[in-house]
Amino acid sequence: MDAVCNLENIGPSNIHRAIAVQAIQSTHNWELFDELDNLLYIERMVKTIITTDKAAFTWMRDKRGRIILKESRLALYFNLVKSAANYLIQQQYPEQNISLHADAFFAALHQQGFLYNKPNNPCGDDLYEADLFNQLLHDIRHRCSSPDFQNELRQRGELATRMYFGMVGCARRLIKRHRKLLVIRLDFYLPPSIAHSTAESAKAHLKHFLDNRRGNPGIFRHGVGYIWKLEHGADRGFHFHCVFFLNGSTAKGNGVYWGNQYGAYWKSRFPSGDAGFHNCNQEKFEKAQKGQYRQARIGVGKLIYHDTRKRQHLYDALAYLAKKEQLLPLKSKWGNVWSCGEVPPGEKPGPERRQ
Repeated sequence: MDAVCNLENIGPSNIHRAIAVQAIQSTHNWELFDELDNLLYIERMVKTIITTDKAAFTWMRDKRGRIILKESRLALYFNLVKSAANYLIQQQYPEQNISLHADAFFAALHQQGFLYNKPNNPCGDDLYEADLFNQLLHDIRHRCSSPDFQNELRQRGELATRMYFGMVGCARRLIKRHRKLLVIRLDFYLPPSIAHSTAESAKAHLKHFLDNRRGNPGIFRHGVGYIWKLEHGADRGFHFHCVFFLNGSTAKGNGVYWGNQYGAYWKSRFPSGDAGFHNCNQEKFEKAQKGQYRQARIGVGKLIYHDTRKRQHLYDALAYLAKKEQLLPLKSKWGNVWSCGEVPPGEKPGPERRQ
């Protein structure tokens, strides 16, 4: 039967992120997003599944006595699961243990060992694909309700909360110390040869970038603090999400200008020319131009001490980073995956002070 396929040759270590390239849509015109963003889609799907004990499909008779297949809202995920099983046949990914909910989903999918096509397709033993899909949802619920899963989920949540308050604590100290701040958000991308090597190598390049601030006063003389977080994606490999704080009273220009300055210096450190960056303040400017003010918060920009609305935008941006951390242990085989630093009053930006 065309709809049946054994997945055992793929193995669980290659499953965890196979679906992460697919957005939740009902067509096959999939749009590619950042990997952890896609894992958030998976988490939302699994969390929706475990909030109810309803089946996705139910067999019933219509007014004419014909047997028909009734769909619940969970049936909307059928194409997503179908795409996951089909895609992991073609792609091989290393195990990252990034998301507990994604782990549960892919483990259940791997154990079932089935490729989906259409809900009303027969698949033997008087079963249809709709029945197997219902069984998959039941297995996901069983895995997510286990004591081991719940304990690990609680521990990761506690670590993510501590990370968020650590970030906010750094930001609040800088806000208290400076009447005006210019907040820029950057994503730093490494050359493929480095991005797909080790976390230690990636972090060494970021450390060198931060340590060189004192030797480049033309770019970094206004810097008063920073926050960075390490992430890993199937395409980008290891990369960084950063927040840089500049003294808003002395830095002339906006976040777009200074973000591009920081980003250009990051790229210049790699002679191969295949490093890159994304300036979230540029994104903010473009969205604001289109009237998308809510989405424009992501870059923050100028922040005056008494502007509670802008401060909340900053905290929202930090919460956005911390929210993703539910998918990544703070202490993992990669070591520390985030850090922050501040320039004490009267000192120039330079290497991070050792405690």
